[in-house]
This record gives sequence, C-alpha cells and structure tokens, in this order.
Amino acid sequence: PGVAGRLGIEIVVIGEVRPTVNLTGRARPAQPGMSISHVRVPSGTFGALVKRRDPEDLSLYLLSCSHVLTEYAAPNLGDDIIQPGTSDRGRPADKIAELSKAVPLLFHDSEYLNRVDAAIAVVNDPTSVSAEIAFLGYCSTVSGRIHRGMTVSKCGRTTARSQGKVLDPEARVRLPYYRARNSTSLAGFKDVVLCTSFSQDGDSGSLVVNSSGEAVGLLMAGSSRTTVFCKMKHVCTDLQIDLV
Repeated sequence: PGVAGRLGIEIVVIGEVRPTVNLTGRARPAQPGMSISHVRVPSGTFGALVKRRDPEDLSLYLLSCSHVLTEYAAPNLGDDIIQPGTSDRGRPADKIAELSKAVPLLFHDSEYLNRVDAAIAVVNDPTSVSAEIAFLGYCSTVSGRIHRGMTVSKCGRTTARSQGKVLDPEARVRLPYYRARNSTSLAGFKDVVLCTSFSQDGDSGSLVVNSSGEAVGLLMAGSSRTTVFCKMKHVCTDLQIDLV
C-alpha cells in the first residue's frame, strides 16, 4: 500500500525472460534448435534452414549432422526425416523432410580423412519450417574466423542455449560411428574445433555462432569435458549450400 496517497513499488529480480519454446515437441513451423532425426535413429538437432547453390533449385533444406539424418552413416536418399525426432516420440506421421545429400564419412583406424559430419534433407512443405533459430534469432552469414579463447553459442535440442570457449581451432579427433546395429568403426576428423563442454547427447546438428551472430560451425560431438564442431565454411563448401 502507498503512503500519503502514493502507490508503493516493489522490485523483484526474476532473471532473463525468454519466450517459451518446446525444443523436444512437435512444432509447425519447426525452428532450428528443435528436435529432429532420421525416422529410425535417436534425436538430434535441426541446425539451420539452407538452400543449395543451384539457381534452378528453389527448395528449402534442413541442415544437421549426417549421424542425425542418416541410418548407420549410410545415406539412403529419400529416407524420411521427422520432427520431433524418435527419442521425443516422433513418429512416421511427423515427417517433415526427405534425405537429399550427405557428405560421405571415410573410416580408418589411424588416418584423419574427414572434415565434416553433415547432411541436408529437402523440406516437404516450406510453410512447415522457419529460418529463425530458437533463442538465437536469424543467422544468414558464415564466418571462417575462429581463434583460441573466443566465445561461441548454440541452441540445441537437449541443452537449449549455451556457450563455450574455443580451446583448439584446428583439432584432430577420432570418433566411433555405428555401421550396423551393434557395430562401430572409427572416423578421423581434421581441422575441427575443440571447445569447453557446452552440449549433451541430442545437441548434435546445432548451428554454432560467434558473438556477432555469424555461423562458424555445426556441433558434431562432445564429452563431459569438451564439445567438438566442424567448421561451417567446410560444411557449406562440401554440401554446396548457403544459409537462408
């Protein structure tokens, strides 16, 4: 109550206020940052909305990791992509796109033959997707400038918006990939970026941006101590795509 006819004012600290977005639920239009997957693999993240560098192709494409959009690293073009992904109760009826292209993964126990884990799927209905990344906004510029100590951000299906710092901008890593239901093989990656940990399972495919909101990478792997992303400039070159 006020004193002498004046209204009282109470100030309450409530933290950052954001719009409510369910990253693991079904959404139309679906936004980058939300759950997505091949119809028969665990959920990953819808990274970005892209277009091919073919002036005659007016279609829209979803970008994510190959291990999110393909089964056992074996691209079968035309396979169904669903939103949300299978780990989030996605069903065949939730189909949103069809696998269009994946950068082939090369397997070797000691050599580093790959530089990206990436694939695209053609969107069935353009009105079913948005280019606006959940919690991050629009991003249409790619930057190749990555240096030790720089802060990067992403929005992923599991941990939503989070930040990390670059530890090594030119790292090499070897990762196990499923080749069949109970069989894995090692794929070596070169010129990828090693960061402090800012991801968990299900965040693979997230678009990684710098402090200026420019895309610098595609999140592909992580552990309790580190997160790894492949460079966006390589993703765009290998898939011949641009951000929408």
